[in-house]
Amino acid sequence: MNDAPSRGFSKDVGARTSLRMIGFQAVPNVLKKKDVLLMGSAKPRYLVMWGPDREMESNGTGKGYNHLKALAMMLEQQGTECFLLKEEEMAYNNRLYEAETGQNRFNSLVKIFHIPVHIRSPELYCQKCSVISSSSHILHSGAGPAIDADRQCVFRMNTAPTLQFENDVGARTTVRVLAHASVSSLFKSQKSLLGHPNATKYLIAWGPHQFMKEGGLSYRRLKGLAKHYPKVDFYVASHDEMEYADLLFEKETGRSRAKSGSWLTTGWFTMILARSVCSEIHVYGMVGENYCKKEQGRKHPYHYYNLHSQDECEYYRFMERSFNGGHRFMTEKAIFASWAKLSPKIYFHQPEWD
Repeated sequence: MNDAPSRGFSKDVGARTSLRMIGFQAVPNVLKKKDVLLMGSAKPRYLVMWGPDREMESNGTGKGYNHLKALAMMLEQQGTECFLLKEEEMAYNNRLYEAETGQNRFNSLVKIFHIPVHIRSPELYCQKCSVISSSSHILHSGAGPAIDADRQCVFRMNTAPTLQFENDVGARTTVRVLAHASVSSLFKSQKSLLGHPNATKYLIAWGPHQFMKEGGLSYRRLKGLAKHYPKVDFYVASHDEMEYADLLFEKETGRSRAKSGSWLTTGWFTMILARSVCSEIHVYGMVGENYCKKEQGRKHPYHYYNLHSQDECEYYRFMERSFNGGHRFMTEKAIFASWAKLSPKIYFHQPEWD
């Protein structure tokens, strides 16, 4: 494995190498010792490299891929075949580890969301948290003062505002979780969402890798915002974090998120993050999975800040049936209900359910 030699140790480890497995981080050492590890009697029949998808990109940006390509050109004359693990094989290894240990190989999402738009350390732990849904169910609740007074950290989603809605949704925002599709809306509302004293402390953006990687469209736009709002810590989810969210959905439902033709919601990422950093979670404005069956005929706008938005239940039903690009709102809510019985405890308000 990696840069472990056989030359000079053949009495204990043998002299032949059929296959050498190299992690992307070991490539510099292997290159330095290529004459000892890869040439002559030590040459392997196969050389296999593994690493994160960003290291294995074949478009010229993947350092691991570039190193392997250079090695392959050098080794092909001696008959060594070079391979790299595909994204699907890396995902399989993650699932296998979790199946065998009962643990995800990522420790927590406070560590997972580690690619800052500008370098800061996201030290975040909260005893009590509020997660504020964007649903209109929270209107006229009067929950705002309790949210601000009793909860150490307050999570909000996308561009849901607090100004003019403080009595129902509170005024403080600790973490704002933002989908890449909402970056444009954030630009339009940046002063109210990022610029006032109670505005966002941490902004964590998620989306497809091509948008969120360094140099991607959403990454570049957020980096521009970060320069104007130095008091806000901006973070983006890497490919590994997105993969983790997909694997968790598959574990909970038994279905591949991609094969089911669905997209995860901002609520999904928000709940994952809240469960990682909170000891107790109070969710406001989110209905349960059976709400739309029980309350047929009652209409509620999808967003509390847009009373002309589509009826919530109509939108949920449409998305649940959609094959391409739909959100599985009700499926996710069923999962949230199951998480509520675990640690950390989750309590649902406006409406109350369990």
